[in-house]
Order: sequence, then C-alpha cells, then structure tokens
Amino acid sequence: MKVTVRYFADYREAAGTEREEVEVPAGASLADVIRIAGEMHPGLNVDPRRSFLSINAEFRRPEDIVRDGDEVAIMPMVSGG
Repeated sequence: MKVTVRYFADYREAAGTEREEVEVPAGASLADVIRIAGEMHPGLNVDPRRSFLSINAEFRRPEDIVRDGDEVAIMPMVSGG
C-alpha cells in the first residue's frame, strides 16, 4: 500500500524533498514508515520520541497504524530560546 509522507524543516532537507509516496506493507505503523523513509534517505535520522508525527493532520504515536492513501507528516521538535 502507499502513503504520502511530508517532511518538514531539517527532515525535508535530509530527504531532499517535501513530499513523496512511500510503499509500505499492510499493517505498517508510523514507526515502520519512518524506518522505510530512513532506508530510502540514508541522511534522514528521525527519532520518533523527538518528533511530531501525524496521520491525516492528526497527531499520532509511533505505534499507530497507517492505511492505504494516508498522509503522514514528520516534523522535528522546535528547540531554542
């Protein structure tokens, strides 16, 4: 099945794209999507515990399951002062 992955900020730079379709197996979790995206883009190092993750514009946990056609967003947490 396919999901659309949107990358933001540093993740967009590491992936070299803002958005792409990613093929994932049925029953894949957000963590699986992140792992597969990392395999596609070796410079992309996403720590799910230090990132905002969403499915179809709703914040979700890494263990949540994606479905065919979902839009996944991966955003780094903002830090600084």
